[in-house]
Amino acid sequence: MARERNSEKCYGTGYEDEPMSRFAVSLLGCCMWLREYLYARTAWAAWFASVYTCCEDLSG
Repeated sequence: MARERNSEKCYGTGYEDEPMSRFAVSLLGCCMWLREYLYARTAWAAWFASVYTCCEDLSG
């Protein structure tokens, strides 16, 4: 009986836990998306900067 209750809590099948676990999952998803976005943006900025400096060097 105790083990059953424990597993129920872990999986968040209890009605009270449901909104909070959904919120936590969505928050985690947002954080991961934001991290990917910032990383990609930094990479693009670095790439554009290198291309720009190359063009400046070529144009003299």
